[in-house]
Amino acid sequence: MSAAANGLPVVVVGNVFVDLKCFPQNELNFQGRNIGRTQFFHGGVGRNVAETMALLGSRVRFSSSVQEGGIGQEVLDRLVAVGIETDGILVSTAPESMGMWVAILHRNGDLACSISQVPDIRYQEEAWARHGRRLLQGAGHCVLELDFSVSLVEQALKDCHELGVKVIGVPGNSACVKRKPELIGGLHTYVCNQVEAEDLWGSSVASIPAAQHAALAILDRGPSQVVVTLGVLGCVVAERGMGEPAYVQAIPVDVVDTSGAGDSFVAGLSHSLACGTDLRHAAEVAARVAAWTVATNDSVCREIPELRKADHWDGWRRV
Repeated sequence: MSAAANGLPVVVVGNVFVDLKCFPQNELNFQGRNIGRTQFFHGGVGRNVAETMALLGSRVRFSSSVQEGGIGQEVLDRLVAVGIETDGILVSTAPESMGMWVAILHRNGDLACSISQVPDIRYQEEAWARHGRRLLQGAGHCVLELDFSVSLVEQALKDCHELGVKVIGVPGNSACVKRKPELIGGLHTYVCNQVEAEDLWGSSVASIPAAQHAALAILDRGPSQVVVTLGVLGCVVAERGMGEPAYVQAIPVDVVDTSGAGDSFVAGLSHSLACGTDLRHAAEVAARVAAWTVATNDSVCREIPELRKADHWDGWRRV
């Protein structure tokens, strides 16, 4: 039974960004000028996860903050258009209520470098204080971006635990987890990439066996499930009672832009877990959603409904 079918909403707590992506015409010259093109996109880890989950069929409630005016309204309109409940979003006149991400890509679509202007966390704190517990009422899962203040993450975890909502934690830039690593003990599922896993494990995670060892070490810190993503190598998943962590391959695809890969993976994983699938199968779904996303130049693949209908993979029957 899907999250949409059983009516259980998923709450997504995260930031909204405006992304400026720069695509070079030739190989990048870091010492001089580069000819290419630039394009604005809707972005932010939380926003990307929310939209992708909605496109997959989840009923999503989104907690965030946006700036009042044209850009902020455009963000809200796009979220509403895919069925996301936006009454938990704080609308502010302050420009700092939204973020800006400037990304320069290599010609092959890999990220070369980026600069993030993060939103002022006070606006997200106010949004959660006003709406958080209401949004969690009747929800089954909460996808929590761990890029906030420690106090906000602690409050969100407290609210989720009191209301019986399972938390899927996504580290973002890892700043909050680095300040207080024990926060991951309050998560049901922790999703991190290779670098974030290395920060917690304290050793290199450059291979599948190393990622399996890291996943088990992170599991010992308290979460029930751990997923370590490894880019083109795929991911490993670990769960209490599972035994040896399982390996899930990435889906080969012609890459256009990798910048939305992690967010789409989290969305596919979270949607599947909300539908009641097991962790390994959820990771297999996530790998397919990530492959669709990196084959586009947007951070969200807006053709997901059509691609899913055309995909004859048997695994969709379980989602």
